[in-house]
Amino acid sequence: MTTKKVFTKAIIHELLWFLTGDTNIQYLVKNGVKIRNERAFTKYIRHNKLDDKLERYSPERDETMANFIDQIINDDEFAQKR
Repeated sequence: MTTKKVFTKAIIHELLWFLTGDTNIQYLVKNGVKIRNERAFTKYIRHNKLDDKLERYSPERDETMANFIDQIINDDEFAQKR
C-alpha cells in the first residue's frame, strides 16, 4: 500500500460528473477540477488548426488556454461544443 496526497474535492466532483453521464467539462471547470482541461484544450487547438502557431510551452499557449477556460465557464454554448 502506498500513500499519495490527492485532491479530494476533485475526486468527488469528477465522480459526480461521471455518474450523471455528462460529457461537458463546464461543471468540472466551474468547480475547480482541472484534470480534463489540457485534453479539451489540445482538441480545441487541433480543431482550429492552431498547432503551428502555439508552441507546447509558451506564454501564448498559456494565455490562450486561460482564455479557453474562461470561455468554457462563461459561455454555455461554447462549452457545449467542447
